[in-house]
Amino acid sequence: MTDRATDEPRSAFKEVCGRHDITPGTFETDHDHAHAHLLVSYPPKVARSTLAMTLKTICPIRDRARHRPEVRKALRGDHF
Repeated sequence: MTDRATDEPRSAFKEVCGRHDITPGTFETDHDHAHAHLLVSYPPKVARSTLAMTLKTICPIRDRARHRPEVRKALRGDHF
């Protein structure tokens, strides 16, 4: 995962956390497998499934919109 590709999820996660009163904690990426790991503290009014769905949806939408070559290589058709 490139630094540029890592910055996008970090930015998106911060934005989502701000919208839902979630305190972002540690953010790490696994450079070998292109996984991102985020540790958060969130209020009980936010469902975990909603938080996970929002985080997993916003990053690919933004990545596709930027038409970056490293993203295009990771796609199979239009899917990651």
